[in-house]
Amino acid sequence: MHTIVHYANSRGHANYGWLDTWHTFSFANYYDPYGIYAFLIEGEASVAGQDLGRRDGLGISDAAEVMIEVKKEAQLLLMEVPMQVTD
Repeated sequence: MHTIVHYANSRGHANYGWLDTWHTFSFANYYDPYGIYAFLIEGEASVAGQDLGRRDGLGISDAAEVMIEVKKEAQLLLMEVPMQVTD
């Protein structure tokens, strides 16, 4: 088993006024070789410009920011996952 510990002082931080976030995934000026997997449990939403419906999922990597727009009351699960993107 491979374990990665993210101590509080090593996590990324961004404060946009409306969002003050500490995170361990690549976002704003913080880079981590992991990506985000978005899974829409219920409802309708748009994640990174991709429309998602109930039980749809989307993998995201190498993004400085990701826009999430809820179109219908939704339950969205975001997971940090190891991602390897090949060209």
